[in-house]
Amino acid sequence: MVSINSKTDQAQVDSLVERLNSDESFDIHVDKFILKHPGHLPALINLLSLWALKCGKNKVVLPYRSEAEIEALYAYPLILAAIVFAESSCYLNDKKTKVKKISKIIATSYLEIESIFSYRIKAVLEQERFIKLKSSFEDDTTDKLKWLNNEIKRLEASKKKVSKSLFSNSENRLFIGCFDDFPRLDYPKFFYNTSTLDVSNEKKFSGIIQDAFTNVFLKKTSEVITSGVVNELSSIAFELFHNTDSWAKTDFETGQKYKFNCRGAEISILEDITNQEIQNEDVFASFCKSLTIEKLDRIEYKQQALIPNLSAKKIGLFEISIFDNGPGLSVQWLKKDLDKVASNDEYDAILKCFKKHMTSDPSVKAPFRGNGLSRVIDIIKNRGFIRVRSGRMDLSRNFFQFELNKNQEKESLNFDGKETTKSPVRGTIITVLYPFIYTN
Repeated sequence: MVSINSKTDQAQVDSLVERLNSDESFDIHVDKFILKHPGHLPALINLLSLWALKCGKNKVVLPYRSEAEIEALYAYPLILAAIVFAESSCYLNDKKTKVKKISKIIATSYLEIESIFSYRIKAVLEQERFIKLKSSFEDDTTDKLKWLNNEIKRLEASKKKVSKSLFSNSENRLFIGCFDDFPRLDYPKFFYNTSTLDVSNEKKFSGIIQDAFTNVFLKKTSEVITSGVVNELSSIAFELFHNTDSWAKTDFETGQKYKFNCRGAEISILEDITNQEIQNEDVFASFCKSLTIEKLDRIEYKQQALIPNLSAKKIGLFEISIFDNGPGLSVQWLKKDLDKVASNDEYDAILKCFKKHMTSDPSVKAPFRGNGLSRVIDIIKNRGFIRVRSGRMDLSRNFFQFELNKNQEKESLNFDGKETTKSPVRGTIITVLYPFIYTN
């Protein structure tokens, strides 16, 4: 039996992917707690979906003694994914007792997540309505206006309380997943307009990004987090998720949805990374070590004027990881199975996905597509980091060290970190790291 826990690192995940691709089968024990590392949770979820396809009759063992203990799954997304993918082969910690109420457990988890977001959305809409109504009053001493002011304050407190519950059990991390095999989990309200099933607009995405700052940082750093930073991060989250929703749900040949298909996002914030002990020697660690306050301070964005004293500044890091277990970027682009694609062609196809107005869409909508991933590069081209794990490719670029300057076109985009010999994963994981300066 293979155990996935807080000691399971990326090298072990790669090893397990290779074992599954060689048709080895094994049981899996999934723990509540995992290694907190950029892009690691999505990698584990993709691993579980690959395991489900290859080892459907094997066991997933959960860290619970009874079904009654299984709760608050929005705080333990790997457990949620394991339950969704395992179907009828999910067992309790004794490895003998089968979990029987899977549909009920999933429905309960859905209601927990949905009620949180529904309440927040309602609070936002009500607050906006009251603010608009308030602007129509000229006499600010009226009882009506006082009531409106109190209601606006109450709703703001409600938003903060609801949002705080999302982050409280995940140590400054939020995961939201869409699982197509469970109808109530396939189009969560945060990501979608549930009446049209279209991806939500950027305004909804900006709400959760703002919540992250409000509940994780603004108690200490409210004066330095600007709307510009929130808007850029919201754009990254929106563009990445919109891309995966457009291209990763269905088979490129048949148009049928993939079995055990899911897509989602992990959003997290790290404080004072220059003083954190970085144990892993990988591309993420290399990026963190390359960051300097002096250079980041020279990158032009509005919040810098608010912190004139360099010694008072610290570097925070915002992570957005978007993942899916669809065909992969190169397969969708080339419309060929991966085993029929040479590694050089696979690499070139992934590069094309990040170039403006380049799209694999053959329809009449094609002239209006091909901007999403290109827009992400525009935002991080002089400050951020990106890692792309898709098919056999494990690609990364540290834009803080290797900027894509104003005189360069994205045609010259390449990855300074490139591994092409890894065992192929199912789908795609894109992790973006966005550094920013703050002060206590």
